Amino acid sequence: MPESNADRIEHLDYLIEFFFKVSIALMKVQFKSLFKAQMASSLQMMYTKAKSLRTIVEGFRQQYGKSFVYCRADHTVLFTIVRAAYEQLCAFELICIIPDSEEKRLILENAYIAAGEVNRLKLFSEESLERNKEGVDVVQGEIDECRREIHNTRFYKAL
Repeated sequence: MPESNADRIEHLDYLIEFFFKVSIALMKVQFKSLFKAQMASSLQMMYTKAKSLRTIVEGFRQQYGKSFVYCRADHTVLFTIVRAAYEQLCAFELICIIPDSEEKRLILENAYIAAGEVNRLKLFSEESLERNKEGVDVVQGEIDECRREIHNTRFYKAL
């Protein structure tokens, strides 16, 4: 466990370097599905989160004329970034690493996509959903396609 701010920054530098190298390597890969490309880009987002976290942990100095303020970590922002990174890492692990078969991964992938689309629809008011029926129909179609993909697996049929 890091004991000082310098130790924390050093640990973050290791993470930043790792995610940067992974991001560079993944730029050369041609993905066969949009979802796999999105999962790869989630690793690039982890790089961005690690860099942001480092900036917050390190702090910065703002100067205007002869006056200056030294800003240290804002814990609410810090915890928000850590939580987002943890959720993203858990989703990646759950969908891409843990499943021991392609079919199980497909179920988790489609459940993840469908849940995200359902949550996206919840963000809009009834009024805005009414104004954008075409967009809602597209999202609902994606949710229905995910449901079909899940229902067509051996695992689901065996339930």
